Amino acid sequence: MSEFIHYILTALSLMFVIEGLLYALFPEVMRKYLTIALSMDMKNFRMIGVIGILLGCLSLGLLYIL
Repeated sequence: MSEFIHYILTALSLMFVIEGLLYALFPEVMRKYLTIALSMDMKNFRMIGVIGILLGCLSLGLLYIL
């Protein structure tokens, strides 16, 4: 397996671990956030997604610079 694929699978695995921890430790809060997300307008929901992508790319860029 190539090194790149290994990093991608590691990142995905960590994402699932972190998300699972949130649901296990704070189920009431996560239910509240899901309810809010379901009631949001698609335009706002999409904007939050784009902001998350930009923040993720920025943080990755900063990690590789440092």
